[in-house]
Amino acid sequence: MGFRDKLLNGSGILLLGAVAGKLYRDSQETKRRKNSPLCFDEGLTQSEFIEIAHKIAKRTSRVSDAVVAGMVVTLHVASNSGLSTWSAQIDYNDYGHLTGTYWLYAENSDSLIPRHFANEMRSQIEKRVKRTAGGRVDPVRRGNMATFKEWLSGFVGRDATAFDPRLGAVDPAATEELAEPPVDPTRHMGPAAARLPGNHRSKRRWIPTALIALLVVGLGGTYLVSQIPEQGSNAKTFSCRADGFTGYIQLSDTTTSIVSYKIDPGDNAGGNSADISVLDGGVTPPRAYRTSEGIQDSAYHALEGPYNRSGGGFSFTFVFDKSNRNDPTCSVDEYLAG
Repeated sequence: MGFRDKLLNGSGILLLGAVAGKLYRDSQETKRRKNSPLCFDEGLTQSEFIEIAHKIAKRTSRVSDAVVAGMVVTLHVASNSGLSTWSAQIDYNDYGHLTGTYWLYAENSDSLIPRHFANEMRSQIEKRVKRTAGGRVDPVRRGNMATFKEWLSGFVGRDATAFDPRLGAVDPAATEELAEPPVDPTRHMGPAAARLPGNHRSKRRWIPTALIALLVVGLGGTYLVSQIPEQGSNAKTFSCRADGFTGYIQLSDTTTSIVSYKIDPGDNAGGNSADISVLDGGVTPPRAYRTSEGIQDSAYHALEGPYNRSGGGFSFTFVFDKSNRNDPTCSVDEYLAG
């Protein structure tokens, strides 16, 4: 094999390794984002988020229903002929917070309706969510050099002025928050290291092709293993609490699922008109279902299934039925392997 063939083969293997590594990192980052605990800002409560979604859905042409589970909105949209429907999912869970940033998945990628709805929601979120200096904004994405200095010092375990003396004279009051990416935030790698000055040339040695191939197999294998469903997994139960009520959602199995719910009212008085919304992202397209007649008798009731699912997000929202009071709500947003 000539030098050129070795170069081409080595480059191809390295490219495959980079792609496999990128896919694995992206999948892990998506899991981390979706698994972040939900934290509704004081400027926008969970009930208000649900209300906004329903109001925008009502005034959006061809949207027949909007199902809200956690920070995810699933739209059901009528086709042009009106004989069928398709769905779209807008995920506003930005690492557990509402910032206006969203992730959009739609069955009909040519339609402008989901994007229009998503932008309307984003506008309403940005008007209500309070972005204070003590908020969640990553210090690296702020113009606040004092905050950045504090963050960098904690990261490296020493005074950040050792790296840049200019950080020693920053004004703590100087704060300018930078704009966030509008739709599809990405995580950027740092710039490549610069060459050392001078005329010294590093001695390069060819890495054996077999060693590179093992690296690719390792990266690709790790990614594939992370996507393999866990066969025969046991039933899973999730719960959330609000104002004395406790809501339970149970999956009989995470591969062939029957979904049931239970509401324990505690010492509360109320009827049997609780709202329950469930969104399962482990199927394509995402499966959303709801009931407005949830029974609050501390017993399990079938809600949906059976159906087959693989790995994906799973979230739900309870709006409990409380007599003569505002109805309390709670949500859970999880990632479940298949």
